[in-house]
Amino acid sequence: MPALSEIKFSTNEFALLNSVLPGGANWSKFIAGKGTCIESCPYFGPCTNGGCQGPNRVCSGKWQKAEQTPIVLAVMNHVVENFDHYNQGDFDVSKDRKILGKLKSRFVSALKKVATDRKYSEGHPQLKKHYTRERVSSAAAAKKLSALAGGKLVCESCKTDYFLLYGHTALWLIECHHKIPISSAEHTGTTQASDLVLLCANCHALAHSSNPPVPIGKLSKLVLAAANKSFKEGGPDGLSP
Repeated sequence: MPALSEIKFSTNEFALLNSVLPGGANWSKFIAGKGTCIESCPYFGPCTNGGCQGPNRVCSGKWQKAEQTPIVLAVMNHVVENFDHYNQGDFDVSKDRKILGKLKSRFVSALKKVATDRKYSEGHPQLKKHYTRERVSSAAAAKKLSALAGGKLVCESCKTDYFLLYGHTALWLIECHHKIPISSAEHTGTTQASDLVLLCANCHALAHSSNPPVPIGKLSKLVLAAANKSFKEGGPDGLSP
């Protein structure tokens, strides 16, 4: 796997990256006293779970030696996109924002190439021992079937009726979300129907994009706002709806 140093950065690009990437004195106020990454970074979890760990990880003064793995390239792209946040004032690109655009293009192109060309070793059997929270699948099934008895299976966030779209296949597309996570100290150890909310996979993932999960009322507003924005801007392909 090639290292980031194999990307031919110009002098200005190299200086910009050194300005915003961790490892130098300018990052002292972001480091939590233990040399760790910024927990507010959206890639903090993937990085600390093995994505960028090691002496040559992106979040170090040796960022050039980090391999061009998908997570490393995604982090580099994230840092460039949020330059104003990470820059400590030692690098002024107000006169030439083209540097950021060129860097973003480099990382996106590299990420696409890695995603296309890279081969992953997987499928080997592994024995793992771990604890898991007990779940009662019949509770989720009962919630779905109760809703289906009314002739609908609606995501309570985006309000899409998946039974109308896909028939009984919707039973596999709609998921049950615990309003109070079973891993939470607030969970009493018992679950009833009123504790569960029916969500499509997309909205369910969005609900768990924060900890604690996004409340259903706020989740619905986020989804509605996103739908309105997409409609006004002509959708993701830029065409009029």
